Amino acid sequence: MLEATKVNKTGFGYSIDNPIQTFCIPFAYTYLNNLRAKEGTILKYEREGSFRYKENSHLIDKYKIYVLNKKEDTEEVDFKVYTVWIDSYSEKNSTQPPEDFLFKVQLNWWICGWYMEKVLMVNRTKHNKKICFISDKI
Repeated sequence: MLEATKVNKTGFGYSIDNPIQTFCIPFAYTYLNNLRAKEGTILKYEREGSFRYKENSHLIDKYKIYVLNKKEDTEEVDFKVYTVWIDSYSEKNSTQPPEDFLFKVQLNWWICGWYMEKVLMVNRTKHNKKICFISDKI
């Protein structure tokens, strides 16, 4: 049976006090779906729950990302589990991946980020509240 190695990282996205920031929950999933590992293949990600950074702060979600890496020249397989934190109630959208990850399609990410920013600015002006949706018709 393959044993998973828990990856203990610090820095952007890897701690509750320095989370990945997204406008809303659907965009957090867009962010996660756009990630790829620098080494290996992301098998899946799963949400572990929501936690408060400070007593009166909003919730920040904790996710596990499972990465499988098969070495090219050998039969060796490496299985890693990363923990990332996402703040889905932020006023801005993170435009970088955490260390050890890349974006699958950088161009779509920028377009989607720009589009979401414009939609949120318009909706905040009209209704004074944040409305978030993801569209594939960008």
